[in-house]
Amino acid sequence: MPARRQFLDLIWTSGVLPPLQDRSLTLRSADVDVYGAGCLDFSTLILYGTAFPVVQEVKFLGLIFDSELTFLPHLCYLKKKCMKALNLLRVLANTSWGADQSTLLHLYRALIRSKLDYGCIV
Repeated sequence: MPARRQFLDLIWTSGVLPPLQDRSLTLRSADVDVYGAGCLDFSTLILYGTAFPVVQEVKFLGLIFDSELTFLPHLCYLKKKCMKALNLLRVLANTSWGADQSTLLHLYRALIRSKLDYGCIV
């Protein structure tokens, strides 16, 4: 614990965060359920007197993070979004009146691959 305190003091003295006396984090015991293997389930988080509900999924900068970081909700959302763009490309690729190959490739890169590339580093 002293090492953690020294680390936090270093951050606060650098001016990134205000001193510890100004910070408050409250967890009520009624809001904490303890499961096996030491996992905690927080139903409410109170910071500076404001209650924040704990949710299963949150969308941040276009990425959907779930509570277990499996990214399955984000992948389902991404699949649905890309399928709509792919259906548009199928219509535009009609053999009798459709767009040529270079136009379709540009549209694929703009409409589908850009969605797949965004956030792939996470």
